[in-house]
Amino acid sequence: MKFKIYILFLLSLQVVTAKEITFGKVSKEEVLATQHKRYPDAKAAILYKSELVHFDFHAETGWQLITEVQYRIKIYRKAGLSWATLHKSFLTNSEHKQNIYQIKGFTFNIVDGNVVRTKLENEGVFIERVNDDQSKLAISMPNVKEGSVVDVAFKIKSHAYWNIDEFWLQFDIPVDFALVQLKIPEYFVYKQYNRGFYPVEMEQSQRNKSLKVVQQADYSFKTPTNVALGKETINYIENIFTFTLSNLPGLVAESEVVNINDYRAAIKFELGSTRFPNETYKNYSLTWGDVAKTIYDNDRFGKELNRHDYFKGDLKKLLRDASSEMERAMVIYDFVKSQMNWNYGFGILCNSKGIAEVYNEKKGNVADINLMLTSMFRYAGLKADPVLISSKTNGIPFFPTVGTFNYVVVGLQMGADLMLFDATEKYGYPDFIPLRAVNWVGRLIREDGTTAQIDLKPKFRSLNAELITVSFNKDGSITGKYRYHSTGYFAFYLRKGNSGNPSDSYRVNMEKKFSDMEITNFQVLNHNNPSQPLEQTYGYTKKSAFETIGRKIVFTPFFNSGLNYNPYKAEERNLPIEKVFTQSFKKMATIKVPDGYAVESFPEPVSIVLPKNMGSYKYEVWIEEDIIKINSEINWNTTVIPPEFYSDVKGFYDQIGKWNSGKLIFTKQ
Repeated sequence: MKFKIYILFLLSLQVVTAKEITFGKVSKEEVLATQHKRYPDAKAAILYKSELVHFDFHAETGWQLITEVQYRIKIYRKAGLSWATLHKSFLTNSEHKQNIYQIKGFTFNIVDGNVVRTKLENEGVFIERVNDDQSKLAISMPNVKEGSVVDVAFKIKSHAYWNIDEFWLQFDIPVDFALVQLKIPEYFVYKQYNRGFYPVEMEQSQRNKSLKVVQQADYSFKTPTNVALGKETINYIENIFTFTLSNLPGLVAESEVVNINDYRAAIKFELGSTRFPNETYKNYSLTWGDVAKTIYDNDRFGKELNRHDYFKGDLKKLLRDASSEMERAMVIYDFVKSQMNWNYGFGILCNSKGIAEVYNEKKGNVADINLMLTSMFRYAGLKADPVLISSKTNGIPFFPTVGTFNYVVVGLQMGADLMLFDATEKYGYPDFIPLRAVNWVGRLIREDGTTAQIDLKPKFRSLNAELITVSFNKDGSITGKYRYHSTGYFAFYLRKGNSGNPSDSYRVNMEKKFSDMEITNFQVLNHNNPSQPLEQTYGYTKKSAFETIGRKIVFTPFFNSGLNYNPYKAEERNLPIEKVFTQSFKKMATIKVPDGYAVESFPEPVSIVLPKNMGSYKYEVWIEEDIIKINSEINWNTTVIPPEFYSDVKGFYDQIGKWNSGKLIFTKQ
């Protein structure tokens, strides 16, 4: 017989944390402090942060997860005042619903030599609905100024014990002390994952706990009934995990880091299994196949893939003259891009109102648009399947959970090749995935339930190439032709940035970039043909373009180059350099020797290769009669450069700047 448990009271031992503070009471010294002891430039600091998690059992609702959160924050400078408002996202859907309650807070200031506290009122608490599944809490503390200390605390309650939020231990300001503690009944087994550069101290202990219970017939821990049988004491073990970190520096954002959260000190717990009294063992450790099946079985995913009624009429007309598979694919892809408008919403599930209504409204989230595209491909007899992705901002998918994914594109099988499609971008093209979704690997879900890991690394190298011809004039000016050739992501972002009025926008932007040049005969080719290179061509005249010193002319060949300085100024770097995609920058100049002059000197050719061939640079010079040809080329062959190679990259750009600003010297004959 199964028994239903009613908790009458709980017998427990008190566990003392590594550092105790009393909420609502601060020292005068904390408020008087004008700068952080260890990091004097800090704008603010978290003096104390704790997240204490424990489990409660209620007869009517079963197990629930309680998280008690507390922050104590010191504001040192005006720039730190943003830390007077705390934000917390929480889930509102029925399966994972979280309730935030018992929100309280105080702001502490020095007034007439005494510590005075101001209480947080209801007017300082705001909840904003983000989407169908998520809302955001904002706690705006009152009377905050430079020097203030704020205490904030709240609790989060959830019955989704299989979904414990990730614990952040590092922020953009220093953290003096961070504590995470989980008290987990023996019935739950979790897997733990750590992230970041700093070691987390962990203490693990156990304690005995007792429940005075009322038994009832046909009890299940998750489906209670109401037939009382008697009282009993149930003893069990509570496993206690305590994590502490102290004196963490702020996590400073650095250039060329796409998602700084990938490097933030954090702890994640994933439910592995449960073994409740009088119930069988249940394994929650999912495989990627399990995750795929769960998502596919959702009506807002798999069911929508099988709907064709809302677009059949339109597609039949469009496909009349499309014979080959690739022709059919491109007709459908271009149709969806032109018809649908992305509302900037992420997600792997279609809008709750249904994809047919989204089709009529011509606007939807990424799942609406790309699952629609998948369905159309299949209707046209093409082998297409959705590919689940964790976006850049969502983090790297380390282990299989449904919440891992928040983006979806289409995988289309063409012979032996799998091509990826994303119709959210008007200037997209086959095998192009927006950078927001280029995040290591995706997971393809086939109709038969099988899955495959898909490499999301771009298949192509993006190129910016500049070709310039130069002729010298007696008035000190130069004239010539300029051609700007872009492919891949470089071309995509140029098209997107000039989408409003392309015929004028490109020219205006180029004139702003080279304000000292007169531009004529400006032309743009392939703006509306994303599969082709984007070309910009024009004639130019540049005054005062060279120096005349006595009988010599001194000229910088790459006078319009943005590569004659070093973008890496810092002496050291803590985070990797993320290039995201392989890329090349080429500059080619064809220069006519001034009439009556001869070449005296020019920069020597050079070739530089970074360790592990991560990148390379070459500078080449050819002289053929009265023509000089110079080629400067940078190639990045990897997408992530570890911080230990930062000094190599910095030195690499020092050399690039030196050669790209090199001079040609001509002597009068």
